[in-house]
Amino acid sequence: MNKRKFPVTNIGSVSLLMIFIVLCMVTLAALSLSTASGSYRSAQTLAGHTTAYYRASNKAEKKLAETEKILQACYHSTSDADSYYQQVRQQLGITGSDGSLIYSFQTAVNKSQELEVRIQITYPDSSATAGSDREDSDTASAFYKITCWKMTSTSDWNADNSIQLIQ
Repeated sequence: MNKRKFPVTNIGSVSLLMIFIVLCMVTLAALSLSTASGSYRSAQTLAGHTTAYYRASNKAEKKLAETEKILQACYHSTSDADSYYQQVRQQLGITGSDGSLIYSFQTAVNKSQELEVRIQITYPDSSATAGSDREDSDTASAFYKITCWKMTSTSDWNADNSIQLIQ
């Protein structure tokens, strides 16, 4: 009996398995590199935004400290609430005649955002300054109350619906 002979290419199953494993590893490495690159860019952007926010926050804190010094000076140079509020209006340039005295300012964060700060100026009551001399009263909470500390957008929002597939 004659045996049939089939053409055989001598590629073993081990070689095929190795080729498949190498292809899987190369694909996994490419996906990992792409993900790591995207995460790095995202982290850099977030770090930039955070740094800009804290710079603006520090500027706002300095402005608040200057305002507090003005309020203390007004408090020490007046004897009653009406004259205190009148002098605060003059010193800070606040207009308006409503009952509550609101002072606000903005600090730029970046090209499209700013930090908005709004305080309500109060006359220190006797409980905040009790037990201390009028000249030694340096309690910040006695002079103002922060009513707003938020980020606001300074530019119009434009939706970006494009997706960049290849980078």
